[in-house]
Amino acid sequence: MKFYIFLLFVATGLGSVNSQTYPCGVNYAPYNFDNEPVTLGLSAGEYEPGKKAYLGLSSWNQMTLDAGRIQISPPGILMPTNGITSSLITSGSVWYLKPKSNQTFSWVSSKNAETVTNAVDFGTQTSGTPSYFGSVINNGTVYVGIVSLYMGGLFYVDSNGYLGFATSYNVLICQSTVAENPVAPPNISTSASNVDTGCINNWVPYNNDKEPETKGVSADKYDCGNNAYVGKANPDVGPWRPGRIQTTGQAGLYLLNKGREIYVQNGSYYLANNPNYTYNWVVFDGNLPSNAVYVRSNVGALAFPITKIKINGDTRIGFQLGDQAAIPTDTGYGSYFQYFQILTCDPIPRYKCAVPQFKKYNLDNAPSNDGFSAGKLNGVNAYIGRSVKKCTSNCDYNIGRIQTSPSSAAGVYFADEFSSNQMFDNVTAEYLVRNVNNTYIWQSSTSGLKVKNAIEFSQTGSHPYYIGISVIDHNVFIGKVLPGKGLFYIDSNGSKTFTITYSVLTCYSSDSSNGV
Repeated sequence: MKFYIFLLFVATGLGSVNSQTYPCGVNYAPYNFDNEPVTLGLSAGEYEPGKKAYLGLSSWNQMTLDAGRIQISPPGILMPTNGITSSLITSGSVWYLKPKSNQTFSWVSSKNAETVTNAVDFGTQTSGTPSYFGSVINNGTVYVGIVSLYMGGLFYVDSNGYLGFATSYNVLICQSTVAENPVAPPNISTSASNVDTGCINNWVPYNNDKEPETKGVSADKYDCGNNAYVGKANPDVGPWRPGRIQTTGQAGLYLLNKGREIYVQNGSYYLANNPNYTYNWVVFDGNLPSNAVYVRSNVGALAFPITKIKINGDTRIGFQLGDQAAIPTDTGYGSYFQYFQILTCDPIPRYKCAVPQFKKYNLDNAPSNDGFSAGKLNGVNAYIGRSVKKCTSNCDYNIGRIQTSPSSAAGVYFADEFSSNQMFDNVTAEYLVRNVNNTYIWQSSTSGLKVKNAIEFSQTGSHPYYIGISVIDHNVFIGKVLPGKGLFYIDSNGSKTFTITYSVLTCYSSDSSNGV
């Protein structure tokens, strides 16, 4: 997707003799995918020669308002919709900015989440933090998006249709020649889907003591083997965000705020465990789990699924933004990751799953619909698969990753512990079918230790083995875990590799009769 936007400043009321100006009460009008913005809207210039863009708003997932580019031909609003790429929304709730004759709009320079006087703010009453219309110029082309003060910069759709981010940008301001009452932004649904589904999560005030060690939900290890715990806070006027609680050293909550990790000493909460619930970290595979645990804003409908990754062996807690997770890094700033885990919650008990099902893989039967995506390798989805070549009864299946493109290289790639080179099968390859009634969890393990409820396979003349995953430089590698040894997999260079640190795929069912 390639588009060009040249800003046209709209200045009305310039001939007034009244030199005093006031903050604007900005109006938003419903966009019915007609030509109304042409005569009544605020132009943002041309995105293609002869095609004008107009400033507009719509809601992402009915959770919060985002700024986007309204266009007339074809009609719709272009905006980031999954956190990475953009979509042209052609139905649903969309509004355009509707100037009054006594109002003057212009752009001013800003950076790093500064508060801007007279900025057009459409976020405070929906998400609890200011959100401005913003623009940025790249290679002489201007792009329009949303300035998010709690994230510390401007989000916009770049020339390739992907999400861009800038810390230096322009902000739309408005001044009126008459005193005006503030106008509330458009009203969106306050119902966030899948919030606290199955579990009523209990957030308890954290007093920088040891209490989370016995009552909190663990977020794995941080700093020399000490446990981290799930917490939340809203250190400014923004929405609540999830963060990492530590009870040793400088006890408190650490969370991502305005583009960097900050320390919150007072006013934070920890997520309390419940003996009737099970909390698990599930690898995000492009589908938000229905039992995801959210941190929800006390203002409006904004809610963040709680996410986790490990950086250099240390836990970092953040939140999901579409297909990415916003996570603090070692430098103290925020970065976006496509491979991460989401915290889920289920009432217990959970039972062992039945024997997993596989389907034959070929170019006409791809796993994108019912297969098990485990993340990406070099930007391409990797699915769990196996080779059944020379396999009869009591098979020694070769577990590996399914590659779907290019077609000339589509098939399953795996490492056999007795072979020194990469193995490939595009004839008898099969992919693992995801059962929508089951819960799949990647459980950390090491050195081939047995893991409860792991998906198990038999090996001729030996012990069972399992499906394992290793994540290196945010790429996913799938292979076979051998008891007492570890994970065998193919690395990005096509070489057989072995590691004793990995995760094992486990499966839980809500049906006690489903297991074997």
